[in-house]
Amino acid sequence: MRQALLLFLFLSIVNISFSQSTIIGEKYESSEIYENLDANVSEYEIFSIDVKKEDVNITSKTPFLDLYLEDLKYELNLYTDNLTVSFEKPNMPLCLGGSTNVGGLVSLTINDDFIFGFIKEGSATIYIEPLRHFEKNAPRNLFVKYYVAHVIETGEHTCGSDQVKGYKIKDDTPSKMPTTLCKIIDYAIANTYDMVAAYTDVTGVMNFNLGVLNDVQTNYRSEFDANLEYDVVAHFVPSSSANDPLDPNTGTTNASTLLSNFRNWARGPGNAGGGNSGGATGEFGVDYTMAGLWTDRDIVFNGNAGTVGLAYTPGWHHLLENYGGSAPSLKSMVTHEIGHNWNAGHDSSNTNIMYPSVLITENWNTGTKNTINTRVSAQGYLLDCSTIGPPVGNFFQSAIAVCTGEDIEFEDQSQYGATRSWDFPTGSPASSTDEKPLITYNTAGLHYAKVTSTNSAGSDDFTNYVDIQAAPPNPCTPSGGGGSGGITGVSISNISTSSTASGIYDDFSCSDIGTMDENTAYTLVVGVTGVSRIRYFVDYNNDGDFTDTGEASALFTFSGNGNLGLTLTTATSPVTAELLRFRIIVSTTSIGANGCTSPSTGEVEDYSFYFDVPQVLGCTDPAATNYDPAATIDDGSCTYGTQTWYRDLDNDTYGDPNNSQQSASQPTGYVLDNTDCDDNDALINPAATEICDGVDNNCDGNIDEGVTITYYRDLDADGFGNPGVTTQACTPPSGFVLDNTDCDDNDPLEFPGQLWYKDADDDGYSDGVNTTQCNRPAGYKVVAELTAITGDCDDDEPNAFPGNPEVCDGIDNNCDGNTDEGLLNMYFRDFDNDTYGDANVFVQACSQPAGYVVDNTDCDDNEPNAFPGNPEVCDGIDNNCDGNTDEGVMTTYYRDIDDDGYGDAAVTMDACSPPSGFVLDDTDCDDLDANVNPGATEICDGIDNDCDNVIDEGCAPPPPCDGTSLVINNITQNTYAAEIDITSDAVADNGQSILFRAGNTIDLDPGFEVVAGTEFEAEIGPCDDGSFTDPTNPINSIADPIEALSAAIQQKLQASNEVQIVIFNKWGEEVFNQPKVNATNLQTLFKSEFKGLKPGYYILKASSEKDEFVKSVIID
Repeated sequence: MRQALLLFLFLSIVNISFSQSTIIGEKYESSEIYENLDANVSEYEIFSIDVKKEDVNITSKTPFLDLYLEDLKYELNLYTDNLTVSFEKPNMPLCLGGSTNVGGLVSLTINDDFIFGFIKEGSATIYIEPLRHFEKNAPRNLFVKYYVAHVIETGEHTCGSDQVKGYKIKDDTPSKMPTTLCKIIDYAIANTYDMVAAYTDVTGVMNFNLGVLNDVQTNYRSEFDANLEYDVVAHFVPSSSANDPLDPNTGTTNASTLLSNFRNWARGPGNAGGGNSGGATGEFGVDYTMAGLWTDRDIVFNGNAGTVGLAYTPGWHHLLENYGGSAPSLKSMVTHEIGHNWNAGHDSSNTNIMYPSVLITENWNTGTKNTINTRVSAQGYLLDCSTIGPPVGNFFQSAIAVCTGEDIEFEDQSQYGATRSWDFPTGSPASSTDEKPLITYNTAGLHYAKVTSTNSAGSDDFTNYVDIQAAPPNPCTPSGGGGSGGITGVSISNISTSSTASGIYDDFSCSDIGTMDENTAYTLVVGVTGVSRIRYFVDYNNDGDFTDTGEASALFTFSGNGNLGLTLTTATSPVTAELLRFRIIVSTTSIGANGCTSPSTGEVEDYSFYFDVPQVLGCTDPAATNYDPAATIDDGSCTYGTQTWYRDLDNDTYGDPNNSQQSASQPTGYVLDNTDCDDNDALINPAATEICDGVDNNCDGNIDEGVTITYYRDLDADGFGNPGVTTQACTPPSGFVLDNTDCDDNDPLEFPGQLWYKDADDDGYSDGVNTTQCNRPAGYKVVAELTAITGDCDDDEPNAFPGNPEVCDGIDNNCDGNTDEGLLNMYFRDFDNDTYGDANVFVQACSQPAGYVVDNTDCDDNEPNAFPGNPEVCDGIDNNCDGNTDEGVMTTYYRDIDDDGYGDAAVTMDACSPPSGFVLDDTDCDDLDANVNPGATEICDGIDNDCDNVIDEGCAPPPPCDGTSLVINNITQNTYAAEIDITSDAVADNGQSILFRAGNTIDLDPGFEVVAGTEFEAEIGPCDDGSFTDPTNPINSIADPIEALSAAIQQKLQASNEVQIVIFNKWGEEVFNQPKVNATNLQTLFKSEFKGLKPGYYILKASSEKDEFVKSVIID
């Protein structure tokens, strides 16, 4: 039977003592910034802890562990194998479970430099894990402690999908429901090779794997029709990336591929694997029910990089990403993926375990539980827990002390328990068989609670107590609205709450109670918003006010919202075993020291502190025969009646404590004494003299004390003992000797007088040098470890000894006096580093020297761009070593004598780059005249200046007019500014831009001519009517041209006053502009101005306010 610490404290008083393990952590202060830790946890403390597994001695007789974290002390009552582990490996961690002295639940995994798990007390759960899980290079002795409430949950890490189709599962559906309610799940764990880098070594990976699963185990007890106990039957960590549990080995991050490959690897050829159906043929090598693969790579599912887990639903395999989350997040993730294997789908509520995102919770949806119940019941092959052993009783209670009438929730966390029965003699109800009964106590005082956990192998009791108290006195009740500021959360000891900042006052003094130790510094974390001042109060003497010395804290001021960490050190001598009111006030203004401030903007919250007094369970009735004066809580064990007599079979007047009967008078063969330790031997009793015979003669609990001989451990069986390991015995025990001169009791070859031969290169051959001593000298061996004790020709070279095959390495491997005989290779110089060698320059060597290659076909070893097979390029080099240079890759260039950038098509040269006086162009029509080329401007000089085969185009007179338009043959469209093909008769208006394809030579305006077949774009300009007519003589009388021109302008413009005259040359350049001239003076103007113009073609434009006149003019 296991009881809380109170029972064993009593036992120590009556001199039944057990050793107790202790772990001590000192607070670690550092200015270092922990980026990954800060991204996962908002508030935490770091402790330096030197923990060794060998210092934690947890057995059924020594279940206690005191964990000190600076001033805080956690008194733990533990049992081993909270998570059953059947595989065997070196450096296995302890997977512990159990309770605290105040009814808390514990899951801790402990190894050298490793603590991982949680302690759940009241509404608070604290986790402790290595700092290096967050910060990889952190020292191994640093651990981080934090409340679950302070884990930062983003919801960005998700399960792969709602349901991944599972492969066909073998379901052995029984004809009826199982009669037992506890099942063993054979669980196998595998890891990809990158997990070794993440956790340093195999032990680090194993610690992490088992630590997480040890926490997960608590989520599968007291939740389903059958308690599910996980037994880790196999653990695989690859020794290299080549033997990752993936088939084929792949570096993919696709979660579906990884999960499928893992299943194929685990199950073996032709078997489903898992579910106890052929798993032994897979790579685990054992039958297993369920298996998980851990990987450190960032997995992706359907494009979602936030995926951290994937499982077959239903199925037996799941994939888990080591994504750097906190321990409670990993616990939720693994619980979730295992739930999928049990056929559970996703839940829409984020308060339940099967919600798609990884959120911290311990709640199972009822529908999910029913699905898992059905799935578990269908697996008829699952072993009953009793096959491992009887249960280990344990439970969690939500509080150690509450107010009268308040409920306390109990949760059965017994290991291997199939059924349970609860005993609450003074509670309501007084008994239960539920997994999580809710009990109400209406009578103040101390009350015990007991669970009896049973399976077919036996049963076990676990007991604890509750203290029912009146509500603590309240000096005042704050009132008011409280405004918008307030408290969003409180964490201290086993109190951890979160809320919205609303209202002025909340009283949690009967429901949220912190179990405290006196004169101890606690970290108080208060979440605040919209306030700037805080003060807390504790009524340590329980007199109904906060005015006594030390009951009110200082007034703290701060800025900003979030979590505020304060140090609260409890009083040295507070009232114990009563509820003491603890008040927190936050405000935007000052807070009084009496604890009765009602802030206009802020909030007040009350809790309780409880300073526990160790209690002893037993019979408290003085009238009972088993009355225990030290007992403080009656556990219903009192008995009444006559005296107890004890059997005295050996007639030494000392009775057997295990054989008794009740009687008012002494029965024959019985005595009142019950101190005999062997009632079959009259020479053994408390009055006997101790002799050296391996027996406790005097019944003092010790054997052969003071009469034994010292023997020394001979672990290596070499006949020499270890002076540091002794035992006292009457005769030599197995493995012990009288000698104590061994220098290394772990090595049978190391003992006084041993002969050692030098083998510095460890090749099994010695050069004959030897020495005699106990410890093995560095580089020495005994005769049995050597092939020969002489003959090594080089004892500093492990590859040189007689009979060793000669290899090409520059060493005389076989000790025949020759080096590399018959094994050298020929290599050729590769000076230009093009991987092709010079056949004329070579060396012989074992391996390829720098600057040498096997090939000898280079035609120019000074030119890196010359070697066989290299593409020929135009560079003056024989690139491909075919004996030719630049074949088929040169360019044709044309002579440009006149240096106008245009070449003569008749004079060419092939080269890689333009030779001097040559160009790529071949369109020059006169390479002796730099002013003649396709880019020149045509002028009226009798030469084809622009090389278009037309001489002096544009120098002809303007075309004749046809009304107001120019007649051009065959236009297909009459549209302004369009590009139009012309083939024959058509009319185009002035100002239009059209595209022509000339069929014959066409004169549009002087200076613009085209050759048949040429495409061009032009804007139609004015045409010439061919002559001037005298307006006074309409019968074709030819007048003076200047006079006729002046008359035509006056007639057109109907102007006798001022007009504007502008003259353009054939290039459209303005050569004359007279803004205002009297129309009657035009003849005089023209005669004067025309004399100053060069002969040629011009356009004259006359305009008035009413009209415009345009005329071409040729000056001879």
